[in-house]
Amino acid sequence: MPVEAARPLRAIRRSLDGVSLADQLAFEWAQQKACRGSPEFREGVQAFLEKREPDSSKF
Repeated sequence: MPVEAARPLRAIRRSLDGVSLADQLAFEWAQQKACRGSPEFREGVQAFLEKREPDSSKF
């Protein structure tokens, strides 16, 4: 599993701990910002633009 795929799972687990909605939204926004700078994200966007499957073997 690509490393960045674990971020949504982390956010879901955190939401089950009873954090406030505002705190959860802030956490998820920070996670999304971190994902946008990752090599996996860039590969996904490039693969989409080239209409091919992403190559996750290099991550």
